Amino acid sequence: MSSGKWQTINGVRFPVEDSNRENPEEGSFTHDGKEWKTVAELTFEEAKAIAGNQKKDWSDATDEELMVHTFGYGASRIKGHHTETIVVKLSEEKTQMPFGFVENAPLLELLWRKTGADCPEEEADLEFPHGTYHILLQE
Repeated sequence: MSSGKWQTINGVRFPVEDSNRENPEEGSFTHDGKEWKTVAELTFEEAKAIAGNQKKDWSDATDEELMVHTFGYGASRIKGHHTETIVVKLSEEKTQMPFGFVENAPLLELLWRKTGADCPEEEADLEFPHGTYHILLQE
């Protein structure tokens, strides 16, 4: 860096950048010695959603979206009446079903819409075109 300007922070001297311009371009900033243009400003929530760290609000989803997120696209190929009780732990993120693990959030929303069950120790038969599941909710 050819700048003769220095700044002291906590007793340590750091060079201060000088872009040799009186008025830097509006909407730009300098980081690591390079000038960057601001393309868009995001809120923290928007950034988390883009990064995929935000959980989806399943109450806004359609029944079809819930089916796909719960059972996957192959749900229509799963046939039969399942007589065993499937225990869904409300505090966990996934549940073991006869065909594999499913996400609890869309499953619970679907269960509530179809049966009204949403409290611990409630039981319900969840009927789908591809079969019926007996669900027991636990904490």
